[in-house]
Amino acid sequence: MQDENYSFSAVDVLPSRLSGVRKIVDVIFSYENRSNRASQKWFVRVDITEEFPFLVSPLQQYFER
Repeated sequence: MQDENYSFSAVDVLPSRLSGVRKIVDVIFSYENRSNRASQKWFVRVDITEEFPFLVSPLQQYFER
């Protein structure tokens, strides 16, 4: 994102809709364009059930519901 003139602006953690027996959260990274203030969001799903969290999904673009 740095190469595309974006800067990191926020990180949010929300419960995932995939959570069931396992505790899964969506970690959302927000970026803002320095020149036109456009924003992009990317996210990963992380399983935080046990002591060592691990990724459930690869990094992908996030779209608001």
